[in-house]
Amino acid sequence: NYRGVSIMKAYLDVCCLCRLFDDQSQFRVRIETDAVEEILALCYSRFSLISSTPIFYEISRMNDNMECNKLGDSFTISEYIRIDEKIVSRAKELAPIGIRNLDALHIACAERAHAVFLSTDDGIINTLKRPNHSIAIKIDNPVRWPLGGERILMKVKPIEQLQYERVSELIEN
Repeated sequence: NYRGVSIMKAYLDVCCLCRLFDDQSQFRVRIETDAVEEILALCYSRFSLISSTPIFYEISRMNDNMECNKLGDSFTISEYIRIDEKIVSRAKELAPIGIRNLDALHIACAERAHAVFLSTDDGIINTLKRPNHSIAIKIDNPVRWPLGGERILMKVKPIEQLQYERVSELIEN
């Protein structure tokens, strides 16, 4: 809360952060990367970025040290959530709905921060969006999340049009 204005909090799953280093030749990867970059650029002006012990643990386990170092330098956090017994207990509660281990810890940390949980993992998103679960926060893909998505989709439209024009050229020739 800054000068009476409530700032939304965002918790980016590590798969979102890794999109920055994925093969950008795939359309979905490219628009998700654009969305993540836009969200990271909007930190402090539109929302605060939440990090946690599980995020840094997962980053530290990456095989590519150069990628790991770049990733650690690619964002500035506003709030850091440390694991405690309540977070571990909450993570264990998520197992019956199909969320386990690190993913459950990420969700529990995002809930602690009252943050929107953003992920590019369809399995996690679909599981958490099913009715009758006890998730207390919003879950979404960074492209569909309003603060990132609206601006990203405006950038993507010309790319889709360009791809359509290429297909048209191939069909006509």
